[in-house]
Parts: sequence; C-alpha cells; structure tokens
Amino acid sequence: MEPLLSARGVWFRYRQEWVLKDVSLDLMPGEILGILGPNASGKTTLLGVLQGILRPERGRVLLQGQDIQGMSRRRVAKSLAVVPQEMALVQSFTVMEVALMGRHPHLGMMGFEGVEDRAIAIASLEKTGCAHLAERDINELSGGERQRVLVARALAQQPRVFLLDEPTAYLDLRHQMELVELLRRLHREERLTVVWVSHDLNLASLVCHRLLLLKGGKVQALGSPQEVLTEKTIWEVYGARVIVDMDPLSGAPRITPRLADLGRGKE
Repeated sequence: MEPLLSARGVWFRYRQEWVLKDVSLDLMPGEILGILGPNASGKTTLLGVLQGILRPERGRVLLQGQDIQGMSRRRVAKSLAVVPQEMALVQSFTVMEVALMGRHPHLGMMGFEGVEDRAIAIASLEKTGCAHLAERDINELSGGERQRVLVARALAQQPRVFLLDEPTAYLDLRHQMELVELLRRLHREERLTVVWVSHDLNLASLVCHRLLLLKGGKVQALGSPQEVLTEKTIWEVYGARVIVDMDPLSGAPRITPRLADLGRGKE
C-alpha cells in the first residue's frame, strides 16, 4: 500500500535557525497520525510544509506520489483539507456560506456554486450536525459550533486527507468530546485519512493509530501510542515526570503528571 502523504528528509527554517531538521514520515490511507511535541518543537511548521504552503529548503513532500510544490493550490485542495484552531473572519458569513467555501477548489472558471455544490455543502452540514444553523452568522455561534462548521467546510472539499491543527484547543471538555466523536465517526464513515496536531497527550493516545513526537524540529519518536508515550520518552522530550499506565476502557496509554516532581504538593 502506497502512502497518501509523505515527507522525505524535510529541512525548513524561517531565518537562520532550522525549525525542522530531517523530518520524514509516511501517512497511510485510513490512518490517524498524531503530531505531538512541546512549544516551538515545529508542529505547526510541519503542518504548513505538509499542506504545501511552506516550501522546505531541503527534502520533499509527496502527495499521492507527486511533489506537492509542483502542484497548483487548487489541485492540492482537492486532496487536502485543513481544520484550523479557529477561523477569524473580518466580515460576516452565514454557516452555509462558510460550508460553500469548501467547494472553491471544485468550481469552474466562473467560480459560481451550482446545484451540486450546494447539495454537497448541505450534506456536509448535516453530517456534522450543523444543518439547522445554515442561516446563522458564524460569528454568533459558540466555539464548539464554529469548529463543527469548519469541519463541514473541510468535508465539503471532498478531500482524502484532513489536516487538523489543534481543533480542540479552545473548547471545554464537553465540546472537546463531541468534536472528537464527530471526527472519529467521519474518519470511519467517510474513510478519511487524518493528521492531528495536538498538545494533549491523552487525547492523542485515545484517537491516533500512530504518533510522531517532535523536539527541537527533530523526530524523537514515531510509532504506536504504546511505543511513543513512555515515561522515559516524555521526560526526555518534555522534561516532565509522569506516570504512564493503561486506560481501563480503551487500553491506550494514560499519562498522569507527577506533580510532586514539579515542586507541588510539598510542605
């Protein structure tokens, strides 16, 4: 089986300092790959390189076997869809208008949506539980509702790969759980392949098939949650002492901070 998306020896820097250093990975069809690491480890930069908006100084990114830098943005957008942490809109758009933005890569020369485009946008809103919000202004919605609309917009692109940039970062626990369940269902029903950037080790452990752990722009570990999320590796990457045991419901690794080692809980 050939990977859908690959990084081959990628190096990237903004000025003098390298942000990514010889990063390689393969994203296989149907996989959920989590990208983890402390602040300034290169997670968001790697996501930008994988979607082709940042050009690596060395190495290549391949989308279905082709160099992504040689592809038009419209062509890339037919295969890759990005769900950001949040969406800042200067002017007001209805939820339906935001969903229709996902159809842009598929529009003809005139750039107008047709009946089929609207049907796909409506179906995307229905799949994400947002159809009843179609005429609402997106700026009037709660954080959880807005994230569902962004997922619907990405789904309307009809991509093969979802790139998620910490989609639960600003959500409370209930909305985090709802969004995670939505994305897991879409992964299953729509046969999506997913890259999930996250700070939440426990959430990534539950959701992802494999994890890539970055530190200082380098790959420190790549493998299953059981292989990556060990007490030794977490200490080496994050400088935090933790206890790793097994979640009793899922069997996934569960990380608990040892607060006494951070100077808490002491007299």
